[in-house]
Amino acid sequence: MFSILPRIIGSGRANEFLLTGNWMNAREALDLGFASRMVEKEKMMETALELALAMAGKNPPGLRMTKGAININIDAGGLEACLHMEDRNQMMLAFGIHVKPGGKESLPHIQGLEMRAT
Repeated sequence: MFSILPRIIGSGRANEFLLTGNWMNAREALDLGFASRMVEKEKMMETALELALAMAGKNPPGLRMTKGAININIDAGGLEACLHMEDRNQMMLAFGIHVKPGGKESLPHIQGLEMRAT
């Protein structure tokens, strides 16, 4: 939390919360961008289910790549690294490259194309 909080809410506010031990309420979390929405306790499960169903209806490899890109971009050293990740994902989608667990990539059979390890 110490390393990511300043990236989410800025160093000034992060210092305030981390150095004083103060807690933020739901409104502060929403205003600072730490939370994406605020719902009544009674609507929490309904809202979560709506979000889960919306995500479940999307392309699973696309969701994985998007989540991976977001996570990598949080740690990226700058805009150039973020743009390289975006280019990588666009190429993978365009050419049907799938990322297997462990980071190995595979191509579906494309006529006239052979992939060899170098």
